[in-house]
Amino acid sequence: MTTFRLLIAAPVLSSLLALFSATASAVEPAKPAAQGDASLVVYRVDESVRTDRLRIAVRVGNERLGRLQSEDSVTVTRPAGTYLVSTGIAGAETLEIDLKPGQVHYVRIDPRERTQHLRVAVVEVEEQVARIERSDMDSAI
Repeated sequence: MTTFRLLIAAPVLSSLLALFSATASAVEPAKPAAQGDASLVVYRVDESVRTDRLRIAVRVGNERLGRLQSEDSVTVTRPAGTYLVSTGIAGAETLEIDLKPGQVHYVRIDPRERTQHLRVAVVEVEEQVARIERSDMDSAI
């Protein structure tokens, strides 16, 4: 009977440990990987229910980071230098950002609908602003 319990308990425990380690690594703060690298946190805020369902594609340079849903964020580490942050929406703003080595930079994607026209602002913000606007991702910042 004890061997039967161990056979059942071992896979359950290993699954729980794997889940815990995956969760722990997902909420690690953004830190530059090497001395010449910088981290970039791109997050989205929505003030309107009408823009809430949009999935906005985000690019840094020529690389696609994925599509941000409402209240999503993505963190990447890149070598220091100048990059262009853009979205996949025609007419949306783009941002040229100068990533400094050893620093974490924050970019807000802010979609707004005005008279049935979608406007998307891409703005670099200070860490304090990001923490206030997105307190739910405080552990990832």
